[in-house]
Amino acid sequence: IEQALKVKVAKGTIAGLDIVGSLASVNNTRGLISIDATDSEIALIEKTLKIKLTRGTMGMGVAYISSSIVLNSNGFIVSDHSSGIEIADADEALGYMD
Repeated sequence: IEQALKVKVAKGTIAGLDIVGSLASVNNTRGLISIDATDSEIALIEKTLKIKLTRGTMGMGVAYISSSIVLNSNGFIVSDHSSGIEIADADEALGYMD
């Protein structure tokens, strides 16, 4: 993957789980990651992707971030089960409020 796509690749977990795509969503500069992620997991992802991560939940406390949010560098769409606080936190964490 690293050679074919010319991107940095690292193996890791989030919250001790290997389903990393379910537990974080990122744009080009920032990301929202499961509230259960460890400091070392966050450090590895931030270093590899060169982004800033913020812990959080979506969908009324669900740690599986990607089950409730779709995003890119222009904005995001959340499930109707996400609370106002979660949406505001995601907005700030992902840098759209800057």
